[in-house]
Amino acid sequence: MRDGWLYTGDLAAVDEYGWLVIRGRSSSFVKIAGFRVHPAELEEFAVRKLGASQAVAVAFDGKMGTRLALFAKFESGKVPVIGTITATCQTSLPHYLP
Repeated sequence: MRDGWLYTGDLAAVDEYGWLVIRGRSSSFVKIAGFRVHPAELEEFAVRKLGASQAVAVAFDGKMGTRLALFAKFESGKVPVIGTITATCQTSLPHYLP
């Protein structure tokens, strides 16, 4: 984090408990494998299809170029098995996202 901006381009702040809080994005789109992707689409997918109560997608540069990391919060007792999450993502998301 530098001057309130994450290296991802997201605007963030640290709250009174020391938690990092995302306040906004510098750009609405991330380019992945030549496709323009809106991180909110992945966040909405996590809530709608995976049953997350909250989700945030963060862009990062990986071995295969820019990717999105999804962080999801689930209610106690409603956390799906990792294999179920992976299978749902692979069958429901475009090939450049999972």
